[in-house]
Amino acid sequence: MTERLDIMLIKSAAIIFALAVALMTSEADAADTENCLMCHKYRQLGRIDESGMKRSYFVSESKYAASVHRNVPCRDCHTSITKLPHDPVTEEVNCANECHVKPPFATENFSHKKIMQLYDSSVHGVSTEDSPEMSEAKPTCKYCHLNPLFSDVELKVVSDASLQRCMNCHEEKGVSQAYMHITHRLRHKTSRSPKEIVQMCSLNCHGDTEYMKSLDPSKKRLEAVATYESSIHGKSVSLGSEKAADCISCHATNGIHDIYSKEDIRSTLNTVNRSETCRQCHLQVT
Repeated sequence: MTERLDIMLIKSAAIIFALAVALMTSEADAADTENCLMCHKYRQLGRIDESGMKRSYFVSESKYAASVHRNVPCRDCHTSITKLPHDPVTEEVNCANECHVKPPFATENFSHKKIMQLYDSSVHGVSTEDSPEMSEAKPTCKYCHLNPLFSDVELKVVSDASLQRCMNCHEEKGVSQAYMHITHRLRHKTSRSPKEIVQMCSLNCHGDTEYMKSLDPSKKRLEAVATYESSIHGKSVSLGSEKAADCISCHATNGIHDIYSKEDIRSTLNTVNRSETCRQCHLQVT
């Protein structure tokens, strides 16, 4: 009897494993209708560019299937590709492109256009007043957004204020109904932990003082990371706090990408907005 039960358990486990593999494969194949992964699934696919660096064209099937872009066909982003097999790609992906994916309750296909407009108006967006060095230094979408970090869905109860994030991309009508049964990285402003956010903003950018000096920042901006790390917020985050303020907590609204110079009236750290920003955590602030 025990032996028969063991065999049944083994068979059940094998069936579950096979179904899981099939589901993962079908997810990856669902958006890849033109079979781009037939070539791009190979790890060694790439070339040596003009500067001598190896450019990898490998796409992980498992990461693609688990990413937020798993339902987006490849050519929705790579719009310069007009035939398959394709010619060498010379144009970068524009994240403001419209996808062939229609969000729930929406009348138009999905696009990051609203977020891109918000980003372009922020301090990170390239301005006509920027020097060539400053333009080159500013982060692109992919500097902050790596798909593996955004593949998990957090099933947590959140405040009504978080719904405002949905309005960055989705129409107001119907969002509240969908929100009742689907939550998507809404407990915090981002799905990263505070420590990961600080590392992202510091590493190779605001925390690299020699690099920052080449951009001729003010003394306060040059010392921003060191000042934060010495504060109660920075020390708490370094010790693993999930509640202490990170960079985005103070420098952006729920729009996330709207980071402005503190002299800008739109900035969350402008003198007219600073108290409200601090009240996100400190209710007694004056």
